[in-house]
Amino acid sequence: MYKTTKGGAIEDHTPPKLDSDGHLAPEEVQKRITASESVSTTTVGDDEKTDIEYATVTQRGYYPDIPGKQNQDAHSITLTFGGEETDVMFTVCDGHGASGHDCARFVNKDLPRSIAKFVRQTRSQHYVSKLKAEGKSTKGAFKPELWPLLEVEEYEECCRKGFAETNKALDDDKTINDKLSGTTAITISFHKGRMTVCNVGDSRALLGHFNEDGILPIPLSKDQTPYRKDERDRVQALGAEIKSIDQLKGREEMHDDWGDMVHGELVNPTRDPPRVWVKGSDFPGTAFTRSIGDTVAESIGVVAEPEIITRRLTENDKFLVIASDGLFEFLTNKEVCSIVEENDNAADACQKLREAAYTQWIENEDRVDDITIVVCFLNNTTAPDLNAAGTTEDLVSVVGSFYGTPGERELSAKSEDEEENEKNNVLPCGLDLCLGSGGGD
Repeated sequence: MYKTTKGGAIEDHTPPKLDSDGHLAPEEVQKRITASESVSTTTVGDDEKTDIEYATVTQRGYYPDIPGKQNQDAHSITLTFGGEETDVMFTVCDGHGASGHDCARFVNKDLPRSIAKFVRQTRSQHYVSKLKAEGKSTKGAFKPELWPLLEVEEYEECCRKGFAETNKALDDDKTINDKLSGTTAITISFHKGRMTVCNVGDSRALLGHFNEDGILPIPLSKDQTPYRKDERDRVQALGAEIKSIDQLKGREEMHDDWGDMVHGELVNPTRDPPRVWVKGSDFPGTAFTRSIGDTVAESIGVVAEPEIITRRLTENDKFLVIASDGLFEFLTNKEVCSIVEENDNAADACQKLREAAYTQWIENEDRVDDITIVVCFLNNTTAPDLNAAGTTEDLVSVVGSFYGTPGERELSAKSEDEEENEKNNVLPCGLDLCLGSGGGD
């Protein structure tokens, strides 16, 4: 059975072939995979160059009760970013809700464009100001090759403006209903040789960094979920209630003992995570505290403001992984880095990561989330200067304290009907596409 979407795309709603265990048959899995045929390369920076070999893979998930559900992930690589030949942006979005696929595709296209616009505007303004200060005419000032590159604070502000503008553009788009739908967005961009990571939601960026003990997994983003005390406090101050499905349904006593942790060292500590609700209501129930879209949740603090870090790379930085939570649901950051380290190129690493994630999904769940992965192999010859701030060496010392500790909690028993509802992703408010550790399904 086929259905034509509003955009003209053809969706196949024919039930897929399954194997004897009820999982997708191998040929069905292959149909759902789109991957780089080979690796691609680019070079960023002028003085401190980094050669990047990159590849991508995405696998559409499988939901037994929604066999025709589209891939709600989106990703892109924007070369010559902002018109600068040695700049690039990598983007991964993970949509959720009934219109999640539309939200992710919209943001994947609009966000790089918006950030690049603000970067170009700021650079051109600096050039015009320079001409005026020198008493020169500003006529013919459109010479991008002469525009000065931006400093860290200026570039990060352009990123913030870009996220805000894209969020508003999605809200204003009359063809997409984002009241109870939205998307995560994580970007890694390079400007003036520096790496800037922007994150909204629970997709993740990870750096494989060499030290005396081998490859150290350095998180470049923090999952923004109610497991983090700072995020809980922030949304609660704006009127949100934090509780799990069990608490909402009265199967567990109300508490706020969720600890203070970031996923990555541990996989999901419970299959019934804390969620964000309008006080006294059974919606929206997001398991993340920031997103693009989600206008109902935005009223209680689920905002599109990114957390940002900027660092310079050194020769100790070996690879990057940017991925949706379909990769990290059952794999720790250390396990992900170990898999990448075993491969000789980015394309093989992508496939091995996808295979490992898919295996974990079918072993642990009746469903499979969308899985999207970008792997970048790095070659930078800059020797690390331990006395210089602003490089990735700054992050080595914080890895041990990065993740925090999970809260202690007794899980209540569930009836067979309740367990079946959770398997089928049924939320009390009917947001059946939001269930999961990050709600990005």
